[in-house]
Amino acid sequence: MRSYSPDEFVSKLSADELPEAEEVKILGLAKVADEPSGLYFTSSTSCERWSRVPVELVESIQHVATTTCADHTHPVVAITFKQPDESRPELAFLLSVLSATQRSLSRALSAASKQTSSVVSGNDCTDCQIVNTPEGLQVCCWCPGNEIVCTGIA
Repeated sequence: MRSYSPDEFVSKLSADELPEAEEVKILGLAKVADEPSGLYFTSSTSCERWSRVPVELVESIQHVATTTCADHTHPVVAITFKQPDESRPELAFLLSVLSATQRSLSRALSAASKQTSSVVSGNDCTDCQIVNTPEGLQVCCWCPGNEIVCTGIA
């Protein structure tokens, strides 16, 4: 991710010259995998459909919150992936597709915010994402008290 001085950022923003961010970040629940330094991840709020995350692909992990799932808890994390080197064109392709999908979902989330405003106060809840739940695609936000609030997308 490119950093700018404040003056440089304002100049590029004013001239509409900011490139699309290529950072690939996913938000969801995490748990320890069976193998050493292993990590499982899910964007499901019901602790289902876990995927193993190859930790060698991870740039950083931010602990956003902790949430209850049935009779236990899981950390809510934001995982940022490393940019792949040129020897992995298939990984570079998949991460670029994921990045483009995230931008589309971000626009959809922004459009869906009108629907969620009656359910979720933007001042109280953070880290909203569109997630695939057993009820279908929903906008889910992590709120104070580790509550997850979801609403359907029309």
